[in-house]
Amino acid sequence: MVKKTQTSEVSKTPEVLNSAQNKLGIVKFAELYGRRNEKFEKMNENNLNTIEWKELELTEPYYFFTKKDFKEKDGYEIGFKVDKLFTNYASGVATAKDSFIIKNSIKEIKDLKMSFEKYTDKEIAHKNNINQKKVELVRNDLSNVVDDYTQILYRPFDIRYSLYSPTSDGIYQRPRPEIMKHMLKNNIAILTCKKQTSFDFQHIYISKNITDRCAVSLQTGEVGYTFPLYLYSEDGTKVPNLNQEIWDKINETVGKTEPEEILDYIYAVLHSPTYRKKYKEFLKIDFPRVPYPKDKKTFKELVKYGTELRKIHLLESPKINQFITTFPVMGSDVVEKIKYIPKQSFRHAEFISASKKKTLKPVQSDTSQPRFDSDQHDKGEVWINSEQYFGNVPEIAWNFYIGGYQPARKWLKDRKGRTLTNQDIEHYQKIIVVLTETDRIMKEIDKIKFI
Repeated sequence: MVKKTQTSEVSKTPEVLNSAQNKLGIVKFAELYGRRNEKFEKMNENNLNTIEWKELELTEPYYFFTKKDFKEKDGYEIGFKVDKLFTNYASGVATAKDSFIIKNSIKEIKDLKMSFEKYTDKEIAHKNNINQKKVELVRNDLSNVVDDYTQILYRPFDIRYSLYSPTSDGIYQRPRPEIMKHMLKNNIAILTCKKQTSFDFQHIYISKNITDRCAVSLQTGEVGYTFPLYLYSEDGTKVPNLNQEIWDKINETVGKTEPEEILDYIYAVLHSPTYRKKYKEFLKIDFPRVPYPKDKKTFKELVKYGTELRKIHLLESPKINQFITTFPVMGSDVVEKIKYIPKQSFRHAEFISASKKKTLKPVQSDTSQPRFDSDQHDKGEVWINSEQYFGNVPEIAWNFYIGGYQPARKWLKDRKGRTLTNQDIEHYQKIIVVLTETDRIMKEIDKIKFI
């Protein structure tokens, strides 16, 4: 099978070299498809004069040197930009070394603080494999810490613990206090990226805590930005972090709205597969634009699904306790080799071992509400070692992306070598429910004609 690849060449033609400074140059390109050796042969047979060049249309304001499909530009630009609606925002916090400052438990944070009382900077630096100068900066910044510990959204569904100081180049290199001070209080924030370098747009999430700059993606250039819903003054009063002009324009169509409704509307729209596909070229290059609601009914429908998504992503919905998976085998609970085995290949020889002989491990689940139906999904087993696995895991959940991560995989990979607690085991099963439900809700959103 021939692999289809694309080679683009940019030629500085005489028109480019001789054009006046106040005029755009002419950019031309050519494409070759086929195997590498076929493309080499084609290039050897031609030169700049014999290649069939195509002229590239340069479009403001980016002037891309690659062909882009901007035919939906007029419709897209009618909407409002997320960074114009939320008047204050910033990228997430950044450390010099995450493993030194950000921990999995409160106990580890307390141990970190205690180490500064018991050990020298040199000893701490050696133990943590970190530059001694950084240890000195952290020690000097301890007096500025706002609390005994602070929760931080590190990755999707991965809340960790840290010390937080608003001082730059101390505990955090970039603490972003102008925004994170509002997230230390009762608040919620939309997270998204300004650019997508490796994936199409799926870079949208929610948080109630301060956020890491890589909470949405670890890909180069895909920095996560935090858009809080509320801003707090020194006396504790809060105001919506919303551009009043845009908010008023929305209200003209749908009537008076609450700030949470605006956030939930946006959250639903940005989870629409149709929206993501239609505007994917624009979503790669800047913060997303959101269409103004067409009418009150459509707005309310989208708000309903946005609210559902927000609550399940924040693990606040009772649905997350309706486990659709099992963790049936007693064992060490240590995460070692992670592997997903689809249903059709259950009991792969590598993983059979003695699992059938083990005692079943009880798993608590809230049965006060009926479980939602997940039978429409292909299922499999997620093995964490040679004896233990999570059963009935929908393949859609295992492969599901949020930003640059596949949470069902990422959460376990980040715990390799660790022993899962009962709370961890339940948390992972909640993640699977959330991802499966997210897929369902996204399909429901796509039934609404809003663009």
